[in-house]
Amino acid sequence: MRFMIYLGFFATQSLGENQEQEGYILTATSRLLVKANPKTMSSVVLSMVDPFMVSPLHTLSTCFQGSESTPFMAAHGMKLWNVLEQNPDFGKNFHDAMANDSHVLMSVILNEGKGVFDNLKSLVDVGGGTGTTAHAVVRAFPHLHCMVLDLPNVVANLQGTDNVVFIGSDMFECIPRADAVLLKVLLRLLVTHCLGI
Repeated sequence: MRFMIYLGFFATQSLGENQEQEGYILTATSRLLVKANPKTMSSVVLSMVDPFMVSPLHTLSTCFQGSESTPFMAAHGMKLWNVLEQNPDFGKNFHDAMANDSHVLMSVILNEGKGVFDNLKSLVDVGGGTGTTAHAVVRAFPHLHCMVLDLPNVVANLQGTDNVVFIGSDMFECIPRADAVLLKVLLRLLVTHCLGI
């Protein structure tokens, strides 16, 4: 808890009449971790501390010793995408985390970058998961046609709308044509995957 206080996730407050005891209180940062908060980031934290994500750190030194395998491959014998597919519980937590990340990030992007979306007619969200970002975009810009591209197992049971279409495919094989391509979290995930984090 002291480390979490140092990082600003919690603060201390004196309790009782004599203020002899200390208790922990939420800070602006920790409020993002409360599940009752509509913009909660708790699933992001839970996903990042999941053993599937933490265990590759134990093999990180192999990267520095010239190994051709990423730490994630060394720890699990497969790529992150395969782990997500073969472990439904971890996959659900991961996709929930990405959706939570989208809620917070897209409110900023849509407020600060309105001009970017005004002149677009179509957009493809590469690695768009369950479509949280695409739905936020079409709510703010109803004239847009959004395509969510993700692996077939991710989008298989998802229902689209008039403005949001789900496409099950591998981004390394083909990305649909659109006025713009959105790589919101994908680039960060690719970097962390390459590092094995």
